[in-house]
Amino acid sequence: MQTLIRDFRSMIHRGTIRGKNIKTWVDIYLFAQSDDQPPLQVTRVRAHAISQVAMENPTIADFMKLDIRCGTIVTVESFPEARKPAWKMRIDFGPEIGVKKSSAQITDLYAESDLLNKKIMAVVNFPPRQIGPFVSEVLVLGFPDADGAIVLGIPDGVVPNGARLV
Repeated sequence: MQTLIRDFRSMIHRGTIRGKNIKTWVDIYLFAQSDDQPPLQVTRVRAHAISQVAMENPTIADFMKLDIRCGTIVTVESFPEARKPAWKMRIDFGPEIGVKKSSAQITDLYAESDLLNKKIMAVVNFPPRQIGPFVSEVLVLGFPDADGAIVLGIPDGVVPNGARLV
């Protein structure tokens, strides 16, 4: 894996990795163990996956810098001004943090009625982010399914609002 990351970084530096829109797609070549063989596989991945491949090994201290909390969605509204279909939500994180706003591109799998009163997990210590006319105060966490739709990260069990992921 370290060889792959080193080769990948070298290819980025040399400009050998290109895509139609480098912000969205890049080509990653997975090389065979010996240099005299052609690449084993060519695959396309989203740009955010690049940082995951090239990222150094984070420490537990790095992880603990993230303040991930459980909250309950208390209001859901459509967000027609967003570039991609999204919901605007207000999420209750308990008395310590309070109610925060967020937008999430989760309309593929979740209707408004599915989200109301749903427990979710979110990063609450990122700076606010302007998304069109809306300011998102927290980052709601989710995972892409096989089709790329986002599945929410939800606690498995009864967890109070504001509980921190440890």
